[in-house]
Amino acid sequence: MGYNKAMGKLEELEEELYGKEEGKEVTRRMGKRVFFPGALSKISTRWPENGRPKDKEGYSIDRRVFRFFLWGLAVVGAAGAALFLFLYLGTRGQEAEIVIHGRERVEAGEVVNIPIVIRNVSGTVLREAELAIIFPEGFLILDDQGERQAPPRFTKNIPDIAPDKETQVEITVRIFGRESEEKNLEASLIYRPENLRARFSAKTSYTFVVSRVPLAISWEMPEVLSAGQDLDFEARYSSTATGPFKDLSLRLDYPPGFIFISASPEPSVGTAIWDIGTLDPDRQGSIKVRGKISGGGGEVKTFVGGLGKFDVLTKEWKPYSESSREAKIFLAPLSIDVSLDGAREQIISPGERLNFTLRYRNNTDLTLKNVSVEARLEGTIVEFGTITPDAGGVFDGSRNVVLWGPGGTQELREVQPGGEGTLRFGVSTKERPPVRGKADQNLTVRLRSVIETKTVPRELVGARVGSETALELKVRSKIIFAGRALYRGSALNTSGPLPPKVGIKTSYAVLWEMRNFTNNLENVEVKGFLPPNVVWENIFSKDAQISFDQQSGEIRWRIREVKAGTGVLSPALTSAFLVSILPSEADVGQTLTLLRDVKLTARDTFTGEDVEVPGEALTTELKDDITTTNKDWAVVR
Repeated sequence: MGYNKAMGKLEELEEELYGKEEGKEVTRRMGKRVFFPGALSKISTRWPENGRPKDKEGYSIDRRVFRFFLWGLAVVGAAGAALFLFLYLGTRGQEAEIVIHGRERVEAGEVVNIPIVIRNVSGTVLREAELAIIFPEGFLILDDQGERQAPPRFTKNIPDIAPDKETQVEITVRIFGRESEEKNLEASLIYRPENLRARFSAKTSYTFVVSRVPLAISWEMPEVLSAGQDLDFEARYSSTATGPFKDLSLRLDYPPGFIFISASPEPSVGTAIWDIGTLDPDRQGSIKVRGKISGGGGEVKTFVGGLGKFDVLTKEWKPYSESSREAKIFLAPLSIDVSLDGAREQIISPGERLNFTLRYRNNTDLTLKNVSVEARLEGTIVEFGTITPDAGGVFDGSRNVVLWGPGGTQELREVQPGGEGTLRFGVSTKERPPVRGKADQNLTVRLRSVIETKTVPRELVGARVGSETALELKVRSKIIFAGRALYRGSALNTSGPLPPKVGIKTSYAVLWEMRNFTNNLENVEVKGFLPPNVVWENIFSKDAQISFDQQSGEIRWRIREVKAGTGVLSPALTSAFLVSILPSEADVGQTLTLLRDVKLTARDTFTGEDVEVPGEALTTELKDDITTTNKDWAVVR
C-alpha cells in the first residue's frame, strides 16, 4: 500500500508538469525512469503472527518498522525524481544550436550583415520558437523602417523547425564605438519540443571588435605660445566612413591656464561641446576658438578634441575618436601679465569701477634698461575720462592708451635680472550701456598690454625681447525691473473705497515692468508673495503667463526669452494683476503690504551667469499713483 501511494505521488507530479501522455515522453527523453525494484511488489506486508511482539493496535513491531521503511523509501524516491526533473529542465536544451556568423573586426559606422543560424539537432519538431537578440550599446538596426537605434532586446518568432533542419535570421546593423572596443552580441532561443508543454532554451554570443574609427580631428594652432597672449586656433573634423554618423558632437578639453573667450560657431553646451548633427561621408567642418593662455616658461599645454555622442539629459560623453595637440609656452626676456583686481571671473557690470594691475618681469640674467609699458583700452562702455594711472603713467586720449616709460617711472629705467614690478590704473564704466542698434549687444572691455625696450643688450640682439598680453572682460546685461501699485491709471478695473475702510474690500492693480539692455536673457521669471491678509482676485494681463499658488501665496510671471534692447529699442515688457484687502480695526491708521519678497531671476546667455534682480515690496502707499495723496494710503474707519 505504501509503495502504491509513493508511485502515485510520483505519477501525479509527472502529470501535473506534463499531462498524462507527456509524462511518458519526458521519461523516455531522460533515458530511464525512476522506479522501485519489482521484487518489492512481491514482499508480503504481513508477518506471521506467531512469536512476534505486537503494538497496542495489534500490529507486530517488525511489521510497523517495515511500514515506516517503505514510506521513507517512497518519499526519498519521489524527492529524488522531482529534483532530477528540476535539474534537467533547468539546464540548456540539447535539441537546438545557435551560431552567429560575421566578421570579428568591423569599422565604426560600417554596414554589417549578421546571419544567425538555428539548427534542430534532435529527432523532434521544435515548435513555438522565439529568438531574442540582446544588443550592446552602439548598434543601429537597418530594416524596412529605415535606420534606428537598436533596442536593448529584439525578439522574432521562428517557424517550426523539423528534425535535422536549420533556419536563418539575418540582421543588418551599423556598429559604433571607440577603436579596439569590444561589442558582445547575444542570442537566445526559447522553444517547445513537440508533444511537450515544457519550454527549453539555447544561447550563444559573438564578440565584434571596432577595428578603426573613420573620424579625424586636425589642428591649426601655433606650436609656441607666449604666456598671457590671445590664442586663436581651429579644430577641423572630417569623416572617411562609408555611411553617415548621426547625432554627432565635438568636444574640446582645454588645458589649465586657458580662458575661453569666444568661438565660431558658438558652442551648443557650455564652452566645450558643439552639436554637429549628421556627418556624411567625405564631409568636413571646423570650429574656431579664441581664448587666452597663461603658464610658466617651458610649460607644455595639451588640447584634446573628440568626436562622439553627448547625452544632454545625463551629461554623459562617449567619444568615438580623439586627437590632441601640444603647444609650448615661450618665456620672453620681458614678460607682462594683466589682471582685474578682485575679479574671480572675467565678467563685469555696467557702472562698475575697474582697477587693473600690470605685473612685469625681467626673465634674463641681464639688466634691461629703458623699458616702456603700454596698455590700450577698448570698449563702448568705458568712461575714458575717468582713467587714473599711478606710478607716473599718463593717458593718451587720442589712442585710448595708458603709457609708462623711463621718463616718468623710475623703476623702468633699469630692471635688474629677475626683477619685477607692478603698475596700476583705474577706470569707470557707464551706468547705462549705449544701445543704439542691434549691434550694441554682447559688449566686452578689452585691455591689450605691451612691454618692450629699445635698448637691447648685445646678447639679445636679433631676439624678440618684449611681449604682449590681453585681457577681455564680458559685460553683464543691464536689467531694470520695477513694480508699482496703482488704484487708478491701470487697464484693470479696481474698486472699493480710497482710503481703504474697515470691513470694506478695496482692490489694487500691481504692475511689473522689465527692461533689458545688451544681452539676451532666457528662463526669465518674476515672483512675489501675497501676505495672508491679501486676496488674489484672479484678474491679470491675458498676454502674460502669470500663475498663482493658493497654498504658498506665490505669484509667478514666466517669460521664455527677453531679447537684448527690450525696453530700449522696443517697448518694455509689462504685466499686471489685481489684489484686494479687507481691513480690520487693527489696521486703522496703517498702510498695508500688498506684495513682498519680489525678485527677478534669469540666465544671461552671453556671460552664462544666473542673474537675480531684487524688487521692492509694494504697499497701499501709492507713491507711483499721482492721482492719490498720502491721505488715501492708510486705513480709516
